[in-house]
Amino acid sequence: MKICGISDIHGEFIDTPVCDVLCICGDIVGLNDQRALDASRKWWYNRFASWVNRQPCDKVIITPGNHDFFLEDAYKKGYLSELKQDLSVRTNGKLVILINEEYTYNGIKFYGCPFINPIPFQEGRWAFEAEDDADYYVSARDVDVFITHDNPYKNTSLEYWLDKTKTNNSIYLYGHWHDGPSKEDNKAFNCSMLNDMYNRKKGWKPIEIEVMTPSDKIEINKEYLAILIDSFKTFSALKGNNIGMDEVKEFFALQKEYLGMMSEEDEIELPITGEEIEDEPDTEDSEESEGED
Repeated sequence: MKICGISDIHGEFIDTPVCDVLCICGDIVGLNDQRALDASRKWWYNRFASWVNRQPCDKVIITPGNHDFFLEDAYKKGYLSELKQDLSVRTNGKLVILINEEYTYNGIKFYGCPFINPIPFQEGRWAFEAEDDADYYVSARDVDVFITHDNPYKNTSLEYWLDKTKTNNSIYLYGHWHDGPSKEDNKAFNCSMLNDMYNRKKGWKPIEIEVMTPSDKIEINKEYLAILIDSFKTFSALKGNNIGMDEVKEFFALQKEYLGMMSEEDEIELPITGEEIEDEPDTEDSEESEGED
């Protein structure tokens, strides 16, 4: 499954890459409409729904951000379910809104949380501010893709989920602090499109990640099992088809040794964003060409 991640678009519609699931990590509505609930409602129901329908993906999964006041109003005043249903109908079931909840698509489990730590000296001014006495950051388990608005490296309450990405091989997508850090080695990505000055980041591209679905894993296991059976048949023939427990142990020891050798081989790490890898220059050719002037 190909997953793309973007965040903090602030009403700026872009053409996203072809993917299976597009994740948006909050701050979606435009700055001019964010605090006017009537204007925001029209924006979400008309402009945003139309944009979602144009995107080359099967699902658009979002969690709101601190600028998305209309979605917070729906959450607090009890009409969120109605809003979700309306937008789902307008997008033919394509749009999914997550506010501290899970959603599973083709065996991949997504979890979305919009809540942020209050910004110093701006407390009470923004949507989805976490309160000290509320458990907004629930301990989601066995999640494949975490989507939060706040940056886990700026919010210690999110460290639990960050640890999960390391132990469960999960993906973590977030935004909020536009120029905040990413840790690609930990599969944690700041997806913010804009910088702190609300300008498009130079060279910015949506995050693009491949995630293996359960059906993919089953097919790979089937292929490996078929290879294993063929290998055992060859091994058995070499042993004169005289196979006992010692021979079985020897066979699996050889397999373990082979897999260990494979994992130690140097590999070129493919870029997450799909950028091209430049070829290393051939030193000898370079020296020869320099002397040919």
